[in-house]
Amino acid sequence: TLARSNPQRHGKWLYSYNEVYVIADLVVQYYCLKQFGGSMAENFYGLERVSANCEEKGRKFLKAKDRYWSILFLVVIPYIRRKVEIYFREWRLCYADGILREGNWKDKFKVILVKLYPWIYFISTLSSLILLLKYSVSRSKYPSLSLLLSGVHLVRASGESMAEWEMKKQINWKSGILNVVPTLLALGTKWMLEFGAFGLQFAEWWMASGSAPFSAIAALPVPDFPNFEFKEKLCPLCKRLQDTPTLLPISG
Repeated sequence: TLARSNPQRHGKWLYSYNEVYVIADLVVQYYCLKQFGGSMAENFYGLERVSANCEEKGRKFLKAKDRYWSILFLVVIPYIRRKVEIYFREWRLCYADGILREGNWKDKFKVILVKLYPWIYFISTLSSLILLLKYSVSRSKYPSLSLLLSGVHLVRASGESMAEWEMKKQINWKSGILNVVPTLLALGTKWMLEFGAFGLQFAEWWMASGSAPFSAIAALPVPDFPNFEFKEKLCPLCKRLQDTPTLLPISG
């Protein structure tokens, strides 16, 4: 919204928006995985991640290695995929127009990406669809390809886990300011992402769809009222006397 209202001053934030969002998302997702055993969305719906082949005293838990793999497929891979899609659309147009030449290694890499990315996208989408269908008929415990590659699966959080979550969400003010500040920052960022995402999406839709008051009128500057002396029987275009006045939009 700020970039659209004042692009000269705030337009630079659009170029680094994805990177700033990825850093904030990385912090929040790691905090949720470490404290609650699941991503922010999974914790919101009462789910938690457990390692596929790890049990301790009859209760499965999320190992540190699985947290890093989960961060990779929750934050890093989607960010790389968005960047690749942007470059793919740009380079595909260049390849169709004949701009890309296979003379140097950069253009060769771009041509390979243009030809290979649709197949990678098709295979990953088809694999995710097959896993989702198998999960819906209880033939697999992995509803998505990212969970399968991460080596974790989702389970409904037990009453004991939810009680631990509530204990962790409570701030112990007696533990010292150095221990309270990181918790406040993580919880504040989590709440801002949860509730701010809906507000940002609504604001973007509001500004892009023309639903804002006077958005269509304010999009273009209003021209000044013409200041000239109008003379009857004189054509305003050619400045000659009108020979045959008509009702058509042309005269002279």
